[in-house]
Amino acid sequence: MIQAIVHLLTESTQVQAIVGRTKDDDKWCVFPTIVMLGEVGKNSNYICAAISGTVPTPGRCVSLLDKVTVDLLIYSDDYAELDALANVSRIAIDGHKGNVVGVTLDGVKFANEYDDYDDTVQKYLRVQTYQADVRRNITV
Repeated sequence: MIQAIVHLLTESTQVQAIVGRTKDDDKWCVFPTIVMLGEVGKNSNYICAAISGTVPTPGRCVSLLDKVTVDLLIYSDDYAELDALANVSRIAIDGHKGNVVGVTLDGVKFANEYDDYDDTVQKYLRVQTYQADVRRNITV
């Protein structure tokens, strides 16, 4: 499921204008679950997208619709760039419906965000939380 969020972010030209490229310049610095710091350029902005919870639809059968909580961890050396990257990331994701790289999103909603500073990487950090209704494509 997280591959759909990464895809939406990396396909957004607004996100591309602010997020960094990997050291090899072969992809955007948007990572699923874990950031490979060795791949990030020295002054690059980057995003990590991770699932922080899943609630299945209650019922007697296998749930075909899950409510998935997704966190975006957005990093930057510059607070103004952090704010801009957070805003364009929200534009790319919030309200999205449809099939994205084989994942059916019945809707993604912005839920919350907060600011922090990560001493380990010495960057500003904004954490955005989204709630996604994900239709599971399985045969029961």
